[in-house]
Amino acid sequence: MKNLTTLLSLCLLFTVLTTTSVFALTANHPYTIQLNTVSETGQALMVDQTQTTTDANGKLNFRFENVPDSDGASYLMVQIMDSVAGQLQMVRQTLVPAPTTGQQMQMGINEISHRQTQAALQAMQSGTGNAALKTMFPLIMISTGALSDSDTQNLGTMAEVGSNSFENHLTQANVGATQMTTFNTELMAAMRDLSAIYQLAVNTSNPQTSARYQGQATDGFMQAMLEAGVTAGIDPELLTAAFDQAHLAMENASEAQALSMAGYAMFNGGQMVGHQQLQGQAQMLNFATAMGMFNADAGQLQTFTEARTALHQAMLQARQDYQQIFSDAASLPDQATIDQAQTAFTAAMQTAMDAFTAATMATNVQIDSMLVQMAIRMSGSMMSGGMMGGTDLMNMGFGQLQMVPGGATQNWSIMMLAAGTVAETNPQMDYAPLTSELLLQLQQMQTTTNLPVEPDWSALPNDATLSLLQLQYDLMLAGMIDHQMLANTSMPLTAQDQVLLNVTHMSNQTAIQQGIQGLSDAQVEALVSAMAPLHMF
Repeated sequence: MKNLTTLLSLCLLFTVLTTTSVFALTANHPYTIQLNTVSETGQALMVDQTQTTTDANGKLNFRFENVPDSDGASYLMVQIMDSVAGQLQMVRQTLVPAPTTGQQMQMGINEISHRQTQAALQAMQSGTGNAALKTMFPLIMISTGALSDSDTQNLGTMAEVGSNSFENHLTQANVGATQMTTFNTELMAAMRDLSAIYQLAVNTSNPQTSARYQGQATDGFMQAMLEAGVTAGIDPELLTAAFDQAHLAMENASEAQALSMAGYAMFNGGQMVGHQQLQGQAQMLNFATAMGMFNADAGQLQTFTEARTALHQAMLQARQDYQQIFSDAASLPDQATIDQAQTAFTAAMQTAMDAFTAATMATNVQIDSMLVQMAIRMSGSMMSGGMMGGTDLMNMGFGQLQMVPGGATQNWSIMMLAAGTVAETNPQMDYAPLTSELLLQLQQMQTTTNLPVEPDWSALPNDATLSLLQLQYDLMLAGMIDHQMLANTSMPLTAQDQVLLNVTHMSNQTAIQQGIQGLSDAQVEALVSAMAPLHMF
């Protein structure tokens, strides 16, 4: 396995210092190193080159001066060239967004970056569309360097199809041009950060260790992509839906049918695993936003932060374990191996989600305290001047959550407790229930038994607390619809299945949000995110 580690140290002279790991290249052999700028349409222009020879250990050192930064170039590409029969032939390459002025970066070149760069250039050279997205998708799609040139070229064209679908979905969801510009800027920054982890991946001669770093790089990049969206004001769950739409568009492209069986298995497995990562990470980001929006107390924040950290570590471990099937740089795993790894990943994700749910479940004392405060507010709103106690609300099922039809009940989460204060701080809040429509959906799925008993809403005063409780009940039903749709879908899931599940989920969430009045748009989004059950499909 040939690895090349490249360290860019941008200072006044803009120097690039490059060394290779042990046995990375042929010992005592001359190579030509070319530095290129690359435009957003994939046009490369060589700006410098140097010749150098590896030492007895296969180590290579070279230096470039006057390296272009982002003011003068969109991307930089470093290519390692070998002379064969008097002709220079490229043996490795990598592509990275040009650094900002004075920025220090690290780059790694290996078989994976070589194929990712090849695919990215193919996507960019179509001449239309979003260059940042075209370079993003190959980083997610390609998990191994053991691809043929044909598969890589097809994946590059698919990346162009996926990037267009991704952007179109966001545009149709009213994401504006300014938001997309901000998203692209943050995405380019994430790619620069990604290159530093690639440097770790290629700086080791151990293939399993390298695969772990590669998994870490992909995991971190997926998280950074969502965070780029948060900075741009784009809902992380909307980005997940756009990712699913892109997967479906790529799967339907003629180039997908032209992939080798192993190449298609790599692509599809990576997209399905990527969806689960994004879905989990998106919910964590939305929970974090809600905790800040509704001024969660110190104890709630600590509990959430610890549970979120543990979940992220478990998700990272799952991605690193998945990447191990690609640790052999010389061969592609077969469909059965990828299916087995994907099943193991899904199981690990479910275990991590269950652990997060258990860790963030409110205690009985916390639930009792919340219900007492709700009862006090409601007693003050009752026209008859009657009194209501926390026990009355508990007996009506409030403070409890049922995740699946016929499933056991559990306490609300601390995220729900934090968001529940909105009824106290915003007494003007009102909600028009969607209960009948949601129950009809469950009925159409032949799910009419073992549902949570609908409370007698007429026994409660018509105030903000009633609206909050009706909202929670509807979100619980929406979560059951998600679960039942998944249960009714044949396994393994396809890209089409994933899109349909997400469309139903997002449609119900949007309809519920539209029924909330008296809050800002940001408060509505945060409230629904916090009160909705954790889901994975």
